[in-house]
Amino acid sequence: MSLGRGGLETMATDLAIGLKARGLSPVLIALDEGGVQETTLANAGIPCHVMGGRRIKEWSFHRSLAGILRRVNARVVHTHMFAPLIHTLPAITLAGVRRLIHTEHSFEYLQPSVSNQRILKFVSRATKVITLVGERMLGFYADTVGVPRQRLRVIPNGVDVEQVRPITNRDGLRTELGLPTGGFIIGSAGRLSHEKNFNDLVSAVARCRQLGGQPHLAIFGEGAERAALETQVANAGLRDAVTFLGWRTELPRLLGALDAFALCSNAEGLPLAVLEAMAAGLPTVCTPVGDIPILVENDLTGFLFPIGDVDALTGYLRRLELQPELRARLGGRARKLMEDKYSRATMIDRYVDAYAV
Repeated sequence: MSLGRGGLETMATDLAIGLKARGLSPVLIALDEGGVQETTLANAGIPCHVMGGRRIKEWSFHRSLAGILRRVNARVVHTHMFAPLIHTLPAITLAGVRRLIHTEHSFEYLQPSVSNQRILKFVSRATKVITLVGERMLGFYADTVGVPRQRLRVIPNGVDVEQVRPITNRDGLRTELGLPTGGFIIGSAGRLSHEKNFNDLVSAVARCRQLGGQPHLAIFGEGAERAALETQVANAGLRDAVTFLGWRTELPRLLGALDAFALCSNAEGLPLAVLEAMAAGLPTVCTPVGDIPILVENDLTGFLFPIGDVDALTGYLRRLELQPELRARLGGRARKLMEDKYSRATMIDRYVDAYAV
């Protein structure tokens, strides 16, 4: 992992801050590269180390990582995703750390590789607990990979419901972001990559406008697909209807500028951006991937549409644009769900309990 702006990196940073508040002494190690989370961690007084790239065939890499684990007197190592687990295991053994907790944030990326599934089943014996961020991942890791169910726990991602609140100063936030102060604004956030399907969202906004609507799309994020998306926007005549806002460190606060949130991904676990949008009291329109169908129920907290179904996405966005009372009802229920079941405090408590196994 890195210390960049992704959902996994944000979750790991938030967890570390929460653990410190519980009286523990977390240390973050990025196997790949640093990033914006380094500043957040430094401000919280949490040490971090950047290895500069995984080198599984170089013994010096494993010695260096083991040296860090010894120096910080690591009692528990918590890894995230398959590749970092494999690259970390030799150093954990060298350092004599006896307690390993591992978290998987999705499962689709492992589906095509039977060999990696077999490796994960084998190395899972070295873990005390494997945690999964969503209920719908459980069947894959238990039945397909073959990890014993007694070693699996579901710990959903959580959001700070005290920090992320519905905001009434919408016009002020829109002015700050350079967005239109009036009208219906749809937002989306994430890495601008093929699997996130931002192109479908751009297409849906174009269709809404063809049908007489005037939605504006605000995209938070960066990635390899940005240039292609900008070209799509230009070719569709949407330069005045789509704003690329790049990565923003204050996304929870800025969500208050929006009227609705959309996610078109091919694969997810339990995306933090959707949790934050719901905590901000926004109705969400999402593909039914990962645990999203547990969060988003049609006509209750938002709408679900099949992957790639731009017509269905367009229809739901039109309904939300035309019915402000519907937006308020769905957003209110979404906020209540976050308060009741998906708070960050609950997530941290569950991880502390997992560490003690």
